[in-house]
Amino acid sequence: MVGIKYYVAACLLITLIGSVISDCPFPKKNLANGWYLYQAPQHVNLTVAPENYLLRFRCSQGFTMKGSKTIVCISNKWTDRVPSCLKMKCADPPKVLNANYTLHSGANNPLTIGTTVTYTCDPGYEFENSTDSVLTCTLYSDINDVQWKGATPRCIEKERCPDPGVSPDGTKSGNCCFIGDILEFSCNDDFELVGKDKIECLPDGSWSAPRPLCK
Repeated sequence: MVGIKYYVAACLLITLIGSVISDCPFPKKNLANGWYLYQAPQHVNLTVAPENYLLRFRCSQGFTMKGSKTIVCISNKWTDRVPSCLKMKCADPPKVLNANYTLHSGANNPLTIGTTVTYTCDPGYEFENSTDSVLTCTLYSDINDVQWKGATPRCIEKERCPDPGVSPDGTKSGNCCFIGDILEFSCNDDFELVGKDKIECLPDGSWSAPRPLCK
């Protein structure tokens, strides 16, 4: 009878030792920009987790998880490391035909929430709608996701005026030949300019005056 008692006690001791050996120390309690989900609220005070204990993690809004969302205590160690919560980033800004863009954000956090992108049309093109040149990386809390806010701009070819050319005995300078461009004319020595020395390309595609002549 005594032998049986010792046997039972030994089995209990082995089981107890095994359970102690199988315990996993809890990771540090603070998860930057996130939190732990314990199996019970009172477990927050535990220093070790028993075998098969499941520990879950969540990230705050505006952050995304890098690593496993859950870890399990198995054979005295966790199945994975504690994950980290990183700031969400927008995808690369949409490409716009005949345009380029400039990012405005912190040097160490490109494409994160609050980043803006400003588009500029290529020479000879202009915005179809001048107010649609800036997009902002924005957090949509209802879906906990970040996206570019604002309408993607469109660059269309500027209205043009026909090239007026230049008198054989003169020269012209200035940009040609989009709306608002101004050309300036002059004549060679011994020739006199007849007409306006400056003409402007108007919104209707015509010049403000005929091309001057050199006589």
